[in-house]
Amino acid sequence: MKKIFCAGSFVIDIYTGLINKPVKPGGGVLSGIEVLPGGNAFNVSACLAGLGFPGGGIKCFGTVGDDNAAGFIKDAAEKLGIGCNFDVIKGGNTAKSIILKFKEERSFIVDKGHNKGVPEQKLISGIKKDKPGIVYIGDITGFGKESSKAVKTARSAGVLTYVDHIITGKQSADILFSSAEGIDILHCNGYEASEITGQTNPRRAVKFLMERGFRVPVITFGGSETVFGFDGEVYSVPVFDISCADATGAGDAFAAGLIKKTADGHNITGGPESFINAVVFGHAAGAACAAERGPARGVNIKNVNTLMTRFGSGIAQRARRI
Repeated sequence: MKKIFCAGSFVIDIYTGLINKPVKPGGGVLSGIEVLPGGNAFNVSACLAGLGFPGGGIKCFGTVGDDNAAGFIKDAAEKLGIGCNFDVIKGGNTAKSIILKFKEERSFIVDKGHNKGVPEQKLISGIKKDKPGIVYIGDITGFGKESSKAVKTARSAGVLTYVDHIITGKQSADILFSSAEGIDILHCNGYEASEITGQTNPRRAVKFLMERGFRVPVITFGGSETVFGFDGEVYSVPVFDISCADATGAGDAFAAGLIKKTADGHNITGGPESFINAVVFGHAAGAACAAERGPARGVNIKNVNTLMTRFGSGIAQRARRI
């Protein structure tokens, strides 16, 4: 099986336990605290490893500081058999995020550090050398105006490209659209889709993205149905109805599940029915992630297969063209 490259962000995630009361200035609260490696490139890589992708077959790319946090992330990745290809910023700090858990929602405190996007030349060189089967890019705008070069290099080498869009500034949509012809699967959430297309109707948003050149646009809505486009048509796929313990990283787990199923043969050349199966498997991975605290902890092949056995066929049968 060919390698999978995952390029994007690396972050130290600091989780609090459940906070039951407001924290006022000068006050405090007792809470459990847990420190985990995160960021979309790490999360997708870790979930792929948990889903049984062969050891040594995953390589991740990103930017970190030369600090203990970077070492913590690298050690965690290597324990999972994931290869790391970092740009290390001398004197820099690796990005960190504090996730405050309240009863009904989460809040975040973010230090972006020196997370300045993807090391483009390392990724392009890796594509030319290793010819991976799939390249995942967690934020194509991290390449800046030269973003299209990486995806076009991958496409010309016969590599399938999967891009998660993140709104990072006024130029993010322009950078994304300039790279459309090199992107096979574009994934964004409902808010991101409405922002970049100007469409609040999911079907119209998918149609807009297909007209702009994206081969298979996929829009997720958290606990609601996922909508995707395929050969000019639009499809809707239900999600798993599970109790959510922590939604952090569920989108990354969805990406890993879809990528794993695509690598197994349920790809965009197999028709919409085959791709629906990949989306359902992605939903199962996202549900397994949300069922436990931490962005990749619950994502393993046992948990995902259990969900697929119980609910997968029923969800696939309820998928429909809209």
